[in-house]
Amino acid sequence: MKLEARRLEEPQLRQIEVAVQETGVDPLEALFGTPRLRVYSERPFLILARKPRDPRYDYIELLKRVLREVYRVSWRAPLYSQHIARRLTEYQLAMMRAGMTIYVLDLDELGVEEGSVDKITASSHLARSLEDRVREAYAQGFGFLVVYASQPALKAIERIWEPRIGSRGMLYTRLPPPLETSIVEDDTVFEMVAAMYGLSSDDLGEASSLVDAVMMAEHRYYSYLESMASDPTLALLARPAGDEEEARPEEGFMHYAFKMAVLSYLLEAGFDESGLAVEERVASAVTVDILARRGWYSKLAVEVETLYGSGNPVARLSSVIRDRLAMGYRVWLVVPPLQASIYAPHLRVLAGKYAGVENVEIYTLDMSTGSLVPLKEHLDRLERLAAKLPRAGLADKG
Repeated sequence: MKLEARRLEEPQLRQIEVAVQETGVDPLEALFGTPRLRVYSERPFLILARKPRDPRYDYIELLKRVLREVYRVSWRAPLYSQHIARRLTEYQLAMMRAGMTIYVLDLDELGVEEGSVDKITASSHLARSLEDRVREAYAQGFGFLVVYASQPALKAIERIWEPRIGSRGMLYTRLPPPLETSIVEDDTVFEMVAAMYGLSSDDLGEASSLVDAVMMAEHRYYSYLESMASDPTLALLARPAGDEEEARPEEGFMHYAFKMAVLSYLLEAGFDESGLAVEERVASAVTVDILARRGWYSKLAVEVETLYGSGNPVARLSSVIRDRLAMGYRVWLVVPPLQASIYAPHLRVLAGKYAGVENVEIYTLDMSTGSLVPLKEHLDRLERLAAKLPRAGLADKG
């Protein structure tokens, strides 16, 4: 009797994509090749980040900052961060984890010569340690363990996900699949960085590398916020946050600084100082960030939403809008540009929902001029830039 070869089925533990309606080009997917960096979960994630061929497009600093914002939006827990390069000790291997942290390991900077016995031994040892950490991840909270390396170095790590053959001819893996990222090596990414931080491309000058561009953008971003938060004239109109969540240390500065930036814009736009009330309590359990009055009309509620701790930001934002409308206010919602950029597909859904509602306007902040910019304009700019990028060419492993 002739025996037929059994057909092997597809590996199990495939990734299930989050169903988000089609809203245009996703900036994160265009940049990194996957939209799943932006995830609301309680489990940790391992990311295999492939280095670009051209070091000018080294993107680990950009990736770290995107993950920082995703973590702060998803969780309120303290964030521990560590970037390991050049030397990896046994203690660091033992302490390596993904939960409640952003832990970055740069394989190519560990200082062992390529092709040497030490390199092979170190790679094998790291793979075993990484496998142990992945097995422990089920008991950890949300966070990210990032392995950043060239393609040859990543191949040595990827073997821990090699599928096994089961008794019925089914391929399976014993470990949850990682996320994989790469960067598009195109100069449009420099413009994308500027747009994500609410800056113009001119603000970054002639950045020689993507790392320089990210550092310059973050410096401009925070320098402006620090100037707003430190302004004593604006502080005369301010009050401490009435919402306990907004007063938390991990959110307090960002919320206060953006609130002062919006207050400064309103003053420059012609609102009288006497008609602006900060942290105004309008009901027993409701406090409006800025209540703006013009003459007898006093129904404009301006809400600054950093999104931190909101999990899925649409739930938080839509709730704020519904509550303020129910109280009879017009609503201006202001979302920081970096968070708005990372959660662009989500905010497209929200903006579409309220596009025809006259009493709702959603903005972000132009960090170059300090002006409010309609959210749609900001998202359209991101989409135009993202559409110019070729596909990163990476899908999630699974």
